[in-house]
Amino acid sequence: MRLWLTLVGLVIYAVGNISMAQSHQLTSRQTEILQDVLRVDGSLTKMQYDEFWAGFRNLSDAECERFRKSFRSEAPRLLAYQRTLWMAASESLKQQRPVITPDLISELRRAEQNGSRSASHDKRVQDMKRQAQELLDAAAYGTTVVKNGRNIKVTSDMIEQVLSGLDGSLSRLERLLSVSWQPNINAGK
Repeated sequence: MRLWLTLVGLVIYAVGNISMAQSHQLTSRQTEILQDVLRVDGSLTKMQYDEFWAGFRNLSDAECERFRKSFRSEAPRLLAYQRTLWMAASESLKQQRPVITPDLISELRRAEQNGSRSASHDKRVQDMKRQAQELLDAAAYGTTVVKNGRNIKVTSDMIEQVLSGLDGSLSRLERLLSVSWQPNINAGK
Protein backbone atom coordinates (compact mmCIF):
# COMPACT_ATOMS: atom_id res chain seq x y z
CA MET A 1 0.00 0.00 0.00
CA ARG A 2 2.79 2.42 0.87
CA LEU A 3 4.36 2.00 -2.58
CA TRP A 4 1.66 3.90 -4.42
CA LEU A 5 2.06 6.79 -2.04
CA THR A 6 5.56 7.37 -3.39
CA LEU A 7 4.04 8.17 -6.78
CA VAL A 8 3.06 11.69 -5.83
CA GLY A 9 6.39 12.36 -4.14
CA LEU A 10 8.40 11.22 -7.12
CA VAL A 11 6.42 13.34 -9.53
CA ILE A 12 6.78 16.38 -7.29
CA TYR A 13 10.50 15.80 -6.97
CA ALA A 14 10.98 15.38 -10.72
CA VAL A 15 9.35 18.72 -11.37
CA GLY A 16 10.92 20.51 -8.39
CA ASN A 17 14.33 19.32 -9.47
CA ILE A 18 14.12 21.61 -12.53
CA SER A 19 15.44 24.80 -10.98
CA MET A 20 16.80 23.53 -7.68
CA ALA A 21 19.41 21.37 -9.32
CA GLN A 22 20.71 24.35 -11.23
CA SER A 23 22.05 25.94 -8.06
CA HIS A 24 23.12 22.82 -6.15
CA GLN A 25 23.36 19.18 -7.18
CA LEU A 26 21.63 17.06 -4.56
CA THR A 27 23.32 13.89 -3.36
CA SER A 28 21.46 10.60 -3.67
CA ARG A 29 20.79 10.68 0.09
CA GLN A 30 19.42 14.23 -0.10
CA THR A 31 17.19 13.08 -2.95
CA GLU A 32 15.92 10.13 -0.88
CA ILE A 33 15.16 12.41 2.06
CA LEU A 34 13.37 14.92 -0.14
CA GLN A 35 11.29 12.14 -1.69
CA ASP A 36 10.37 10.82 1.75
CA VAL A 37 9.38 14.31 2.92
CA LEU A 38 7.19 14.87 -0.15
CA ARG A 39 5.48 11.48 -0.14
CA VAL A 40 1.85 11.70 0.93
CA ASP A 41 2.58 9.38 3.85
CA GLY A 42 6.10 10.73 4.24
CA SER A 43 8.04 11.60 7.33
CA LEU A 44 10.76 13.91 8.53
CA THR A 45 12.97 13.10 11.49
CA LYS A 46 15.73 15.15 13.07
CA MET A 47 18.24 12.66 11.68
CA GLN A 48 16.88 13.17 8.13
CA TYR A 49 16.97 16.94 8.63
CA ASP A 50 20.60 16.81 9.80
CA GLU A 51 21.63 14.48 6.96
CA PHE A 52 19.94 16.65 4.35
CA TRP A 53 21.71 19.83 5.46
CA ALA A 54 25.06 18.04 5.95
CA GLY A 55 25.11 17.78 2.16
CA PHE A 56 25.32 21.57 1.99
CA ARG A 57 28.39 21.95 4.22
CA ASN A 58 30.44 23.35 1.35
CA LEU A 59 27.94 26.17 0.73
CA SER A 60 27.91 29.53 2.46
CA ASP A 61 24.99 30.60 4.63
CA ALA A 62 23.90 32.95 1.85
CA GLU A 63 23.93 30.12 -0.72
CA CYS A 64 21.91 27.90 1.60
CA GLU A 65 19.41 30.70 2.09
CA ARG A 66 19.09 31.16 -1.70
CA PHE A 67 18.41 27.42 -1.98
CA ARG A 68 15.75 27.63 0.75
CA LYS A 69 14.09 30.64 -0.87
CA SER A 70 14.11 29.10 -4.32
CA PHE A 71 12.58 25.87 -3.13
CA ARG A 72 10.03 27.60 -0.89
CA SER A 73 8.82 29.64 -3.83
CA GLU A 74 8.42 26.53 -6.00
CA ALA A 75 6.85 24.14 -3.49
CA PRO A 76 3.34 25.63 -3.42
CA ARG A 77 3.24 25.64 -7.22
CA LEU A 78 4.39 22.04 -7.38
CA LEU A 79 1.81 20.95 -4.84
CA ALA A 80 -0.84 22.94 -6.71
CA TYR A 81 0.06 20.90 -9.79
CA GLN A 82 -0.33 17.69 -7.80
CA ARG A 83 -3.68 18.76 -6.41
CA THR A 84 -4.87 19.70 -9.91
CA LEU A 85 -3.62 16.41 -11.37
CA TRP A 86 -5.32 14.28 -8.72
CA MET A 87 -8.55 16.30 -9.04
CA ALA A 88 -8.45 15.51 -12.77
CA ALA A 89 -7.88 11.85 -11.87
CA SER A 90 -10.97 12.00 -9.67
CA GLU A 91 -13.00 13.42 -12.55
CA SER A 92 -11.56 10.80 -14.89
CA LEU A 93 -12.63 8.06 -12.49
CA LYS A 94 -16.16 9.50 -12.21
CA GLN A 95 -16.59 10.04 -15.95
CA GLN A 96 -14.79 6.83 -16.95
CA ARG A 97 -12.73 8.71 -19.52
CA PRO A 98 -9.52 10.74 -19.17
CA VAL A 99 -10.44 14.30 -18.18
CA ILE A 100 -7.80 16.92 -18.78
CA THR A 101 -9.21 19.89 -16.92
CA PRO A 102 -8.50 23.52 -17.84
CA ASP A 103 -6.61 23.85 -14.54
CA LEU A 104 -4.40 20.88 -15.45
CA ILE A 105 -3.69 22.37 -18.87
CA SER A 106 -2.69 25.64 -17.16
CA GLU A 107 -0.39 23.84 -14.73
CA LEU A 108 1.28 21.89 -17.55
CA ARG A 109 1.81 25.09 -19.53
CA ARG A 110 3.29 26.74 -16.47
CA ALA A 111 5.73 23.84 -16.11
CA GLU A 112 6.74 24.22 -19.76
CA GLN A 113 7.42 27.93 -19.30
CA ASN A 114 9.27 27.65 -15.98
CA GLY A 115 12.87 26.60 -15.80
CA SER A 116 15.59 26.78 -18.36
CA ARG A 117 14.96 26.02 -21.99
CA SER A 118 17.16 22.97 -22.15
CA ALA A 119 16.90 19.40 -23.31
CA SER A 120 16.79 18.15 -19.71
CA HIS A 121 14.00 20.60 -18.81
CA ASP A 122 12.03 19.61 -21.89
CA LYS A 123 12.50 15.91 -21.06
CA ARG A 124 11.28 16.41 -17.49
CA VAL A 125 8.20 18.26 -18.74
CA GLN A 126 7.50 15.52 -21.29
CA ASP A 127 7.91 12.89 -18.56
CA MET A 128 5.54 14.88 -16.37
CA LYS A 129 2.93 14.97 -19.16
CA ARG A 130 3.35 11.25 -19.84
CA GLN A 131 2.96 10.41 -16.15
CA ALA A 132 -0.12 12.62 -15.92
CA GLN A 133 -1.71 10.91 -18.91
CA GLU A 134 -0.90 7.48 -17.48
CA LEU A 135 -2.56 8.44 -14.19
CA LEU A 136 -5.67 9.82 -15.89
CA ASP A 137 -5.95 6.75 -18.15
CA ALA A 138 -5.57 4.40 -15.18
CA ALA A 139 -8.26 6.28 -13.24
CA ALA A 140 -10.62 6.41 -16.22
CA TYR A 141 -10.30 2.85 -17.46
CA GLY A 142 -9.66 1.01 -14.21
CA THR A 143 -6.20 -0.04 -15.35
CA THR A 144 -3.00 0.20 -13.35
CA VAL A 145 -0.01 2.49 -13.21
CA VAL A 146 3.34 0.69 -13.08
CA LYS A 147 5.65 2.09 -10.42
CA ASN A 148 8.90 0.43 -9.42
CA GLY A 149 7.83 -2.72 -11.25
CA ARG A 150 4.52 -2.98 -9.39
CA ASN A 151 1.04 -2.43 -10.76
CA ILE A 152 -0.91 0.15 -8.78
CA LYS A 153 -4.65 0.59 -9.28
CA VAL A 154 -5.98 4.14 -9.00
CA THR A 155 -9.09 4.13 -6.81
CA SER A 156 -11.29 6.81 -5.29
CA ASP A 157 -9.83 5.98 -1.85
CA MET A 158 -6.31 6.46 -3.18
CA ILE A 159 -7.20 9.77 -4.80
CA GLU A 160 -8.85 10.97 -1.61
CA GLN A 161 -5.84 9.97 0.49
CA VAL A 162 -3.39 11.67 -1.87
CA LEU A 163 -5.42 14.88 -1.94
CA SER A 164 -5.73 14.95 1.84
CA GLY A 165 -2.00 14.22 2.26
CA LEU A 166 -0.68 17.06 0.13
CA ASP A 167 -0.91 19.58 2.97
CA GLY A 168 1.22 17.29 5.13
CA SER A 169 3.82 17.14 2.37
CA LEU A 170 4.02 20.93 2.29
CA SER A 171 4.27 21.11 6.08
CA ARG A 172 7.16 18.61 6.17
CA LEU A 173 8.90 20.46 3.36
CA GLU A 174 8.64 23.75 5.26
CA ARG A 175 10.18 22.04 8.29
CA LEU A 176 12.99 20.58 6.15
CA LEU A 177 13.74 24.04 4.73
CA SER A 178 13.75 25.80 8.10
CA VAL A 179 17.05 27.19 9.39
CA SER A 180 16.88 24.98 12.47
CA TRP A 181 15.12 21.72 13.32
CA GLN A 182 11.41 22.14 14.06
CA PRO A 183 9.72 19.03 15.45
CA ASN A 184 6.14 18.39 14.32
CA ILE A 185 4.19 18.71 17.53
CA ASN A 186 0.96 17.62 15.80
CA ALA A 187 1.86 14.21 14.41
CA GLY A 188 5.36 13.20 15.36
CA LYS A 189 6.33 13.20 11.69
